[in-house]
Amino acid sequence: MYFTDHDKQYQLTLARDVPREGMGMELALAGETKVLAEVFYSDAAREFSISLFEENLSLSVIEQLIGMAKIALVPSVKLHDR
Repeated sequence: MYFTDHDKQYQLTLARDVPREGMGMELALAGETKVLAEVFYSDAAREFSISLFEENLSLSVIEQLIGMAKIALVPSVKLHDR
């Protein structure tokens, strides 16, 4: 997935993280591998967290990342019914 903010194109990557028991969405500039931020959903804790690895991310980029992650990382109803 990609989105543009202030003439910069960003790439979002979803990844299952077995050791941390959850799934994350990573943010990077399009075409680059350096992760700028990550939203993570922990299956064990049943909550979201965010990690910022770049100090100068605009609030609008962070808001878009969070919004897209809340949609893409939403656990299934069955997950909550354990």
